[in-house]
Amino acid sequence: MQQLQALPNNVFLQPEFATTALPITLTAGSIALQNTGSGTVAGCNTALITFASAHGYTATQQANGTTLIQNPTTNHVPTPYGGVTLDSAYLLFQIAGATGNTAINGFTMAVLAIPSTTTMLVTCPVTGANPTITAATFVPAFALQYGQYNLSLGPNCAANYNPDNTGSPYINVQSSVVPAPTFRVVQAVSTAGQIEFEGAAGQTIILASGGAGTSRWSLYFR
Repeated sequence: MQQLQALPNNVFLQPEFATTALPITLTAGSIALQNTGSGTVAGCNTALITFASAHGYTATQQANGTTLIQNPTTNHVPTPYGGVTLDSAYLLFQIAGATGNTAINGFTMAVLAIPSTTTMLVTCPVTGANPTITAATFVPAFALQYGQYNLSLGPNCAANYNPDNTGSPYINVQSSVVPAPTFRVVQAVSTAGQIEFEGAAGQTIILASGGAGTSRWSLYFR
């Protein structure tokens, strides 16, 4: 009798990833756009974020010469370290709650450098006046590529998707930036489940949008 045997497939089991990342208030801080105004470089598409207190992020040069930007306390790390296989060296985040120049809200940006314990240089193609940040927050983000995931989300994180395809950092950011891209919750905080994510990388993200807790996920099929 022939022995039945499971055939190889595209199963790609990853070790479970965990993060305790939380939004960081920017009250009394500032967001200075570096692409407009006196003393800035036109078209450089960056911004300098100043936090009200130490943000906890570090920049460490790796053996291969690249720089790893992360928050080792909360385990907010770049995408390839964050439980997915998308090849990106950048630490991702969103800004929420900025007023005035609201185009800065809701799309996913990357941290480029850590000039000091209270500042970050970030990607930011927004032009115009500096945003007002009286109640704004820095929201840690983790971009997911296509695949099927086990998610066990704590009170600190929710899974979101971008139905209008304007919020992904992996699509031409210059042409896709719009004020407050639409993101909808696909799995709420403090829930668990198995979810399939399709589409462009970054259309589905894990956002640190809640209170203290630990969220975990792992890719199990792609």
